[in-house]
Amino acid sequence: MRIVSLLASATEMVSALGYQDHLVGRSHECDYPPEVLALPVVSTVHIDIHATSAEIDAQVRQRIHQPNPDNPALQALSIYAIDLELLQQLRPDVILTQTQCEVCAVNERDVRQAIAQLTGLHPQVVSLAPYQLQDVWEDVRRIGNVLGNPDLAQTLVQHSQQRLDDLRHKTAVFGLEPRVAVLEWLDPLIGSWQLDS
Repeated sequence: MRIVSLLASATEMVSALGYQDHLVGRSHECDYPPEVLALPVVSTVHIDIHATSAEIDAQVRQRIHQPNPDNPALQALSIYAIDLELLQQLRPDVILTQTQCEVCAVNERDVRQAIAQLTGLHPQVVSLAPYQLQDVWEDVRRIGNVLGNPDLAQTLVQHSQQRLDDLRHKTAVFGLEPRVAVLEWLDPLIGSWQLDS
């Protein structure tokens, strides 16, 4: 099986499941485990990612408010580009991407548009969209199913859940629940939100 991962967390999941040797391409953001840095980079970004948080935010806002001259049906220009020639050469069986955020990583729409331009390739597209921790566990299981090893995925999920439970018990000794703030962006300040279960 030949896998291209366009999402850093998916690359880590594939590696954690023991299928790192099946990865043949990655996104420009995939950098862990360090061995994946040797893989061909299939995506690029159209903004300066080395700018400050405020400058990146301004670039993104400007780009998503520009009409797309290549496809007027789309609301905006994509922030990402997929190297079609390289993707054709890599001949993936599976492409991992996401549907959660249009500006955070290459999204499913961009992947499907790229696939439509390939010759003789019909890779399976697996899109992740975690909104809460339970969704992350489901994504691990989903990737495990696609890779043909659902039992290993379930074992990995159970191990991760056990580690989380152990942490809960260790912190409960102090009689305090840890308070955690999750910030998605620093300038402007964008906080995460908690979904009620």
